[in-house]
This record gives sequence, C-alpha cells and structure tokens, in this order.
Amino acid sequence: MQPAVTDLTYLKRVTGGDTHLIRVFINSFLNDAPACMQALAKTCADQNWPDVKKAAHTFKGHVQYMGLSEIVPLVQEVMDDAAAQANLETIPSKIERIIAVSNAALPELRELLKSL
Repeated sequence: MQPAVTDLTYLKRVTGGDTHLIRVFINSFLNDAPACMQALAKTCADQNWPDVKKAAHTFKGHVQYMGLSEIVPLVQEVMDDAAAQANLETIPSKIERIIAVSNAALPELRELLKSL
C-alpha cells in the first residue's frame, strides 16, 4: 500500500471538523485540480510565465487545503520563479512533480469521500 499523499489535518482544523465543509473542499479539489494541472502544463509548455504564475496561484490554495505538503513549496517556487522569470529551466520539472502528486491524490480523496 502506498503512503498517503494527502493530510487533511489543516482542512479539518479550518473547517472545525465540519464534515459537510470538508466534503465541499474535497469536491472542489476533485473538480478543479484537473483543469489547474492542465493550465500549469500548457502555460509552461508555451513559456507563458505570467500565466504560469496565475495558474500556480490558483492551484496553491487547493494543495494547501488537501495537505499535499510535498508540493506546497514547489507551487510557491513556481509562482515566485515565473513572476521573476528566474530559474525558468527548473519550472517544467517542478510542474511535472506537482502534477504527479496531485494525480496521486485524486483517487485517495475519492475514497476518503466515501467514508465521510
């Protein structure tokens, strides 16, 4: 069995453990994450750094609430580097990791929803 990539401790704290709100946040991630990941990949491939920053900023809250602690700093680095147009050669590999971890979180969160 794979170790969990999500940690809902923060989400449970900010929602006061309200199961309905937790479900809302998880569903939001499940619905929005694919488009966010696609926007990150496309804007990066296009080398459209202002839009990479916007896409990363949009996704940042989602990954924080889902406790994707491995990629929270990567999302911030992508935002910062895209804004400064610095370290551009590192952005594609960071985005690949963000997408891989986010994709791993999707089935995990779907299963979690069943138990709430």
